[in-house]
Amino acid sequence: LIIADHSARTSNKEGREGFDALAQESGLDVVTFRDWKKIEEAEEQAARDGAPREKFVDVEAMIRAGR
Repeated sequence: LIIADHSARTSNKEGREGFDALAQESGLDVVTFRDWKKIEEAEEQAARDGAPREKFVDVEAMIRAGR
């Protein structure tokens, strides 16, 4: 999403519903706070050797963990 795309839209503030519609229209895969918490939990469960978490290195695997 670039500024030119944003400027071409109306200046009405549509809140969360407007963002969701824009994201869907733009083909974006949105990660919600709830999804992010699931990702965080999966990273913490995968921790090893005293580390607090094992970060995902594959974005698609991370998204799957959040769903």
